[in-house]
Amino acid sequence: MTWPRFIRLELKRNGIADLFYDAAATSFPRDFKYHSIGALALLLLIVCQPAAAQNTTSEEKPIYVSEIQSRDWFQSLPITSMTLPVGRWLLYNPQNSINAYNLSLTSRSCLKIDFCGYGALALEKSQFTKSISHAPGQLPLEEVIALNSSGWFLTGHTEDLNGKRVIVLEGHDKERNLDLYRLEFNHNPDKSGVCIPATLTFTAPPSEYRQHIMGFKTALKTIRWIENVGIDPSKE
Repeated sequence: MTWPRFIRLELKRNGIADLFYDAAATSFPRDFKYHSIGALALLLLIVCQPAAAQNTTSEEKPIYVSEIQSRDWFQSLPITSMTLPVGRWLLYNPQNSINAYNLSLTSRSCLKIDFCGYGALALEKSQFTKSISHAPGQLPLEEVIALNSSGWFLTGHTEDLNGKRVIVLEGHDKERNLDLYRLEFNHNPDKSGVCIPATLTFTAPPSEYRQHIMGFKTALKTIRWIENVGIDPSKE
């Protein structure tokens, strides 16, 4: 079977897969394993669409977004509200499925905010589980590297953001020449006992990143997290 050329799938060491768009990809790695029904459903939702639906065309109308509210395309997110950085943010081809989501907002054609969740329970001995349990503070380099096998991130720390413990990773993707600022956190409330890793990532070329990273950090401070369990694979 020939897979769409715009999909590349990179596996993280903690068992959670990151999806990236890559024109060079032609197939999935042989050792790829589905970690949850939600992850499989999201993957099939993306790769099984007709080619015309996968590519943005002049006939498609993007959705203009000024803030995140828990409705419409954003009702799957672990966020009830969030004010976006200043600018015209557009949502193209949002992908939602059972317990999973992959939403990208774009501004100025080069700034991106990605919300990703794959509906998989965190493994008890995964690096994510170990790191998210740390008190706020700097993470050792070996932990940062273990959190993400891409090699992008070389610095990281844990902090409390509006009542939620998050892992903050900062780095650079040399292949695409993009700087990244990523949050990793439990999709569900921290004390729920159901840990579902999720990410929120800001990416931009270095010059644009320096201009807009403070606006993104300010936007993060407006986040209101969900107060109830939003994803529980054990109830599927």
